[in-house]
Amino acid sequence: MLSLARAQERLITYGMTDRSFKKSIHHQVVFVKTMSLSDDELVDTNLSGLQHQYLESLTRRDDFKALVDIIADSYERNLPETEQFFSFQEFLVPFNAFSKTIQVDIPQIESFELELRPAQVFSHNLYHFIKDHVDVTEIETKARTLLAEYELPAEMINLIFSSSKSMNFKQLAHTLTILSLLLREAALEVGFVPGRAVGKVTSITE
Repeated sequence: MLSLARAQERLITYGMTDRSFKKSIHHQVVFVKTMSLSDDELVDTNLSGLQHQYLESLTRRDDFKALVDIIADSYERNLPETEQFFSFQEFLVPFNAFSKTIQVDIPQIESFELELRPAQVFSHNLYHFIKDHVDVTEIETKARTLLAEYELPAEMINLIFSSSKSMNFKQLAHTLTILSLLLREAALEVGFVPGRAVGKVTSITE
């Protein structure tokens, strides 16, 4: 699985030129980094080209809020289950309808799923320094116990879409950015850790 920035690097470096003289790479799984809940950083907006003010304006729309409610309802409904992945097809039609009404190039998406997993207790950067010196599992257990004790979110949600059609890099960046924004707002509403917006794409072009 590649970050959005790494996917762009791979496209430039390893992409094959097609008949229209555009580079493309095939069968990629791409994500954008977890969106911060507490400051003004809105994921990889530098790669999507979408302005912070425009993204903030989307959060005030009724159809955007309706999408947030769908994510929140699905999270609460699936939380008692033991599975990790859930079909999220109820999100498909309203998301595609929403994407047609905004000034962003997002192609029609074919399927969605939610991934519900335990929240990452610490960052990968911290993990690098402690992994060989302490029992990481014990730390995670203690941290999750504290989260439960104070009724803080101990689950993380990833929102995953699939597309069998070709997407250009800008379309991919736009789609992942909007999905990450939806995850962020749903997390603030219902109380989970927003994970990654992930795209499973058959072909990415320049």
